[in-house]
Amino acid sequence: MLLPEELVHDIFSYLAYHSKPRMQCELPELQFECNTTDILSLSLVNRRLRRIGLPFLFASLRIKGLTDVKKLKDQGPLFFKYTKMLILRMLSLLDEEGMEILLQSIPHLKRLTCVDARCTMSIALLNALHEHPNVSTIHVQKLPKGSVQFDLSKVVLKQSELADPRRCWLAPSGMKVSQLIIRQPELLTDEFGLQTFNGLCELDLSMRRFPVIVSWLPEFTAAHPNLKKIRFIYGRKDFFTYHTLPFISSFVEEAGSRKLADAYYITRFFITRPDICSTSAQEWRVTGLTIIIRSSLIEILSLIYSSFPSIQTLTFEFEGRPARGLYHIDDIIAILCLFSSLEILGLHCLFKPLHFGCRKPWRAPQLETPSAADIAEAGILWYTSRIAQRIPSLQAFEIHEEAYYDEANCCSGRWFVKGWLNVQNALSGGREVVGILKKT
Repeated sequence: MLLPEELVHDIFSYLAYHSKPRMQCELPELQFECNTTDILSLSLVNRRLRRIGLPFLFASLRIKGLTDVKKLKDQGPLFFKYTKMLILRMLSLLDEEGMEILLQSIPHLKRLTCVDARCTMSIALLNALHEHPNVSTIHVQKLPKGSVQFDLSKVVLKQSELADPRRCWLAPSGMKVSQLIIRQPELLTDEFGLQTFNGLCELDLSMRRFPVIVSWLPEFTAAHPNLKKIRFIYGRKDFFTYHTLPFISSFVEEAGSRKLADAYYITRFFITRPDICSTSAQEWRVTGLTIIIRSSLIEILSLIYSSFPSIQTLTFEFEGRPARGLYHIDDIIAILCLFSSLEILGLHCLFKPLHFGCRKPWRAPQLETPSAADIAEAGILWYTSRIAQRIPSLQAFEIHEEAYYDEANCCSGRWFVKGWLNVQNALSGGREVVGILKKT
């Protein structure tokens, strides 16, 4: 049965265009990314889907340096007709001619409604975007000098800090702020719940050594309907065990009852609420967690799943120098595939404690003398591909592996393999992991 054309149009629109950042996505680069691979796959099904879908390939335009500006100039009519989202990166690489091409092109992007500028902008470019009649939102990393005297009602500042939460925060010229970082959350009182931050979507509480109260939270969240994510961050050991917050108290208590209290510690977690929800604090759920593993990985992962079934971002790291070959990869995958909502998976120092049966099931790099980092990279690509096949919701891996060249004596320097790997639907079917990891 053929789907109504309006519904097909909505499906393509969902894949192609994100007017708001996806709050569950910890990787900033993925917050506005369109799903080009899925659009192409659908467009190849038949002529009808191709007619509807191909224009959506141009709905999101990324400008990253002079090459993309020249592409915009050469293929202008297509972008002028279809582009709704403009993603700007590394504009400092543009020469005067490239910037002039970009400035002249903006008025011709008739359907443009949203801009994501994760780069330094000039006042001229900011004004050109602000004067565009259809642009409603301009996400900026940093305001150019002298811009506060202009109308900034369309501007959303991605991030701002509040050093002392006891002081009121005033936004210049109608500007909104997307993410607010509070450096001394132990100073928060019930009066903080009365403050308002226009456009606020994310709140970060950067913990220190002192306990934090959250009695202000219900009133504060009720006054900020766009607020969808709150992070609680503390990089050192055992803070959340001794100063347990209500959102993770059941997990901490259950870990203690299972004699797992010394097997882990949490360094950060975040809570989110659905787009349509009441103002009750009970609507908030833990959907992101970073946890350091000392032992009992399988048991800890099982407890995470039972405590936080809606988790979307999970990062786990082994503390210190774990023994080699502690956990079979199939046992870990069997637990991870239970996380049906998981989108971002961070794997830190996992390669060494894994074992893969009688032999390594991947091919070593075709190098005369592959380094430890080369061998680790090959293994990482193999097991992330296996994990991706079992978790349909997964979008990306965040990888960090490191070790001493001379592990026995902890000397001779360290090697690293780190970076992001994206997961996408392959044109041939199935799931594939793509990306380039940095090695040293």
